[in-house]
Amino acid sequence: MRKLYILIFLLAMPFWLLAQGTPLDRTAWTVTYTDSQQSAGESGANTIDGNTGTFWHTPWSPTLEPPHSIEIDMGSPDKIYCYGFIPRSGDNGRPKDCIVSVKLNPGDPWTEVARGTTVSSDNQQNFYFSPVDAQYLKLEVLNNWSNLNHTVIAEIYAYNPPEIDFAASKTQVYTGETTKFKGFTSLDTPTLAWVFNGGTPATANTGEVDVVYNTYGKYDVTLTINDGSSPAPLTKTNYITVTDTLIPRYEWKNAGYSSITSTAGYEVEKVFDGNSGTFFYTPFAAPFPAFPHYYTVDMGKVNPVTALGYTPRATGANGLIKGFEFWVSLDNATWTKVSEGTWAKNNDAKIEMLASKVDARYFKLVMLSNYQTDPADTRCQIAELNAFGPVKIVDFTSEITVMDVKFHAKANGTPTGYAWTFENGTPATSTSQNPMVSFTVSGSNTVTCTATYAGGETTSVTKEVVVIPFEIPPTNWSVVEVVDEEPAEAPNGYATNLFDNDLETFWHTQWANQYTPFPHWITVDMGRPYNLSAISFDQRSSGTGRPQDIVILTSLDGVIFDTTAKATWANDAAQKVVFFDNVETQFYTFLIKSGYSAGTEPFSCGSELKAYGQNVVIYWSNPADISIGTALSETQLNATSNFPGTYIYNPPLGTKLGLGTHELTVDFTPTDITLAPVTQTVSINVTRPLIPTTDWTVHFVDSYEFTSEMANAELTFDGDLSTLWHTQYDTIATEYPHQLIINMGKVYPLGMLSIDLRDHGNGRIKDYEIWTSLTGGMNLADSSIIASEWQMVAKGTWEGEDGGFKDVVCTTGDAQYFRILALNEVYDQPFAAILEIKAYESVNTTGIKNKVSSSLSVYPNPARETLNIVNLSDVTKSKNVTVSVSDFNGKTVLTGKLVSNSNSAELNVSMLPKGMYMLKVQTESGTSFTKFVKQ
Repeated sequence: MRKLYILIFLLAMPFWLLAQGTPLDRTAWTVTYTDSQQSAGESGANTIDGNTGTFWHTPWSPTLEPPHSIEIDMGSPDKIYCYGFIPRSGDNGRPKDCIVSVKLNPGDPWTEVARGTTVSSDNQQNFYFSPVDAQYLKLEVLNNWSNLNHTVIAEIYAYNPPEIDFAASKTQVYTGETTKFKGFTSLDTPTLAWVFNGGTPATANTGEVDVVYNTYGKYDVTLTINDGSSPAPLTKTNYITVTDTLIPRYEWKNAGYSSITSTAGYEVEKVFDGNSGTFFYTPFAAPFPAFPHYYTVDMGKVNPVTALGYTPRATGANGLIKGFEFWVSLDNATWTKVSEGTWAKNNDAKIEMLASKVDARYFKLVMLSNYQTDPADTRCQIAELNAFGPVKIVDFTSEITVMDVKFHAKANGTPTGYAWTFENGTPATSTSQNPMVSFTVSGSNTVTCTATYAGGETTSVTKEVVVIPFEIPPTNWSVVEVVDEEPAEAPNGYATNLFDNDLETFWHTQWANQYTPFPHWITVDMGRPYNLSAISFDQRSSGTGRPQDIVILTSLDGVIFDTTAKATWANDAAQKVVFFDNVETQFYTFLIKSGYSAGTEPFSCGSELKAYGQNVVIYWSNPADISIGTALSETQLNATSNFPGTYIYNPPLGTKLGLGTHELTVDFTPTDITLAPVTQTVSINVTRPLIPTTDWTVHFVDSYEFTSEMANAELTFDGDLSTLWHTQYDTIATEYPHQLIINMGKVYPLGMLSIDLRDHGNGRIKDYEIWTSLTGGMNLADSSIIASEWQMVAKGTWEGEDGGFKDVVCTTGDAQYFRILALNEVYDQPFAAILEIKAYESVNTTGIKNKVSSSLSVYPNPARETLNIVNLSDVTKSKNVTVSVSDFNGKTVLTGKLVSNSNSAELNVSMLPKGMYMLKVQTESGTSFTKFVKQ
């Protein structure tokens, strides 16, 4: 019987926790393509030789940047559902983000079947997908876990699908958390039956099930195929581990250990640094201390504990703990053993469920044995320790936009409120769950968040939040001096690549023909003085040439330089930032005293060099739409800055704009004269007054669907774009024309309808007419309108198939009723549909024009006593010409009539205080503006 592969699981879902099906025989496999290899002994053929000690290795000298790919011909077609590979031991070249593609015939295009991110471990990595017939396999490696450019793979496999299997999206969940199950079978039309011990629901019969677990413990899951010839039920014992909340480790510290490796990098705090790639290590060189070893954690306060966890280091077998005990204590003096056993020899995280909840402040891991082959080798390592319990915790995340930070608090349970304190923050405190804060000091600032619960119980967390000042734009930067550059890297190698805003380009000191010994440096001219307070440096992606000890020197004149900051940076790929007190400078030198490529290769290189300081920034968003006739106020003209200063708006306060989109501009001058002025422009839409739908009713509709769905005409003004009016289609379909008449409840000066049409679907109206009436007169006998009581105010064609709101301007006139007459549909079917209707009042725009003259000018500017206004020939044709002057706050300080009908006029400004002002000349035909300064 031909088997159908029922797709009730895993549509391109890599890394579900699923056992492989039957592995394919690789005898006939050949590697048909690899994009590169390091040497003849590291070819792609090593991935199918059955030896995990050999591997395919892409070049590392010279490097070849990913993506990398390898293609395999399996020799004959087969049904597969899983592609797997084993990386070389260690994270050097370990694939991270990957794409799997297949094809059946040599000339077929590749079809992507799965993509995803691997787990950083030595274990085999599997990509699962819907079963497919294929003969050719392709793996694309987009990047790797070591942040290097090469890829290394030991073995590649493919698998036939099993008869029955299932997977969970997560096998370790917290109480109250949901996990998704998917089942798989190769049988025809199966009937599934699930049993979820400890889960809700407890049973199910669908291919995909969401299950929530509310009680901590370990639980079995069983899948049965209720078919006469089905395989036996599949039960996975202790498949789901449910723990209480992960107890936060903010206050954790070491409270004792038996022994430790003295080498840097194995410090006690590595046990709770959140990084499984770092670890605590007992002495790893002989003579080894005898078992047992121990490590004690002080959690900082008493917590209820229901489980304890141990995470080995991410890769390798050295130091893996075998026999263990967990002990707990309230005082670090009296101890109780709560768990013991033997852990499997792998790098997976271990969680030990306790028999019952215990209160503890301290817990201790006792290491009784390990998996070393030499019995005398007692070394043990711990990457992470964890504790779980039904505790109330609060945490927060932050979105940092230079000196402005958006905070997001989260807590388990149901807090009644939050309280924040922000060091150097504005505001300094907050009770919002998600506050926005501006910091006045860059660098590390202390933030505390406290959650309060009913009954007064509180829990809090304190973190250091690092904020950087505003980035100084490198637009006008230039290189004054650089120790050297490497043209052989062209177009890379040059110092200007450090400020081209491209992380893929880089500067590199010389390596072809000669090396330059340390120190290395670059001096930059920023084009004008800035208040500098931080420098950041991005490493080159390959990791070579990283600086170690650096010095920042600054200068105003480019001649005399002062030492401003020093730092020692770690040898890793993270962006490095050095903070210092504000210093006014135009020039800075980035000096590298030593680097991690010293010795035989004294290189320095980097991708981006950025400077930060107190740049002037304007905060001003596009204002909300306003109705025509609304004067501009502080609601629209509300720009702010990170510095004190004066604001001049154009158009100014009180201006009434015409229909359409207009630009609003602000000129900001900081009080600090060393800071440059800034101009910013936003847009505002001026709309017609919207007619409320509160009193609307359907006066008449010729047809609506009520059988297959409720699509009545009232849905066109319910404010919900997901509902619609649709003419009848079930059983019968009424023919065009279709009409819908709305009673607005009272008389309005109707000026425009905005009608939301269906997008690319049945009922997309094409030709239309719009009619209005004061009475809504109709003949009840045949539902026709009384023509004498109606007038056509618009007609046209809505071209194309796209939906959305279509604006129809109506000839001016008062109306209480409007009629939409749909004449046909774009698909020539008998259906009509409308999602939503909006109506707007007509407006008289006379005198509301806002024409800004480009010819109007004044002199002298700045002025002391008299301001001469010239180029007035256009505006002075009017009989009524007024002049007004407003200050930077928009307050009118001087008004009057124009005293001359010629091309120029004089205005006495001697009584005005010093400052910047806006001059407005207004007539019936328009308004002109210009700025001037009073000395």
